[in-house]
Amino acid sequence: MDYGCGIGRFARRITDAGSGYCGVDSSPAMIEAARRAHPAGRATFAHAPSLPLPLDTGRFDACLTVGVLQCLTTADGQALKAAVAELARVLQAGGELLMIEQASASGRHSGSVSHSTSEQDYLDALAPHFEVLELQRIRLATLTRPSAAYLRWGAAWPARGAVEGWLARRELARARRADVAALQAQVYHDVAIRAARRA
Repeated sequence: MDYGCGIGRFARRITDAGSGYCGVDSSPAMIEAARRAHPAGRATFAHAPSLPLPLDTGRFDACLTVGVLQCLTTADGQALKAAVAELARVLQAGGELLMIEQASASGRHSGSVSHSTSEQDYLDALAPHFEVLELQRIRLATLTRPSAAYLRWGAAWPARGAVEGWLARRELARARRADVAALQAQVYHDVAIRAARRA
């Protein structure tokens, strides 16, 4: 399941790898666009305007969410906890959740979210339902000069794939090396968290 699938940007990659795919989104327009983009095959899409999700308990062996849970953060943290509990409900015991979300060590946030969410906020929401297997910082909010230049002018560069791979590895290494002071100097950073559904 791809929670907050939008237009199904990961659908083809997942189905091409031989897995089934169910994209879920609260936007009917996004779901319709996803269905048009993926008219046949192993991808299905479900409109879910609110919780609980219109899906069977224990239906999935894996769940992906990218940039969705960060938007559910509220001052009391209840919306994030409710969403994580619902993801746990639709996952099989032992099923894995991969989430890629904004986190903040500074208490600030990007303009795309209404509240900052710390790594600990995510861990606290996961704790009742999941065992966290891995947490990696994957990108800082401010990019290195080469990455910023590539975003500005890179479309015209030769060997784009090689350049993009090299820049991505540099950004990843920089995020992994960041200490507390470096993280606090950033508005936010991106984390990837992999967790397994408790039995």
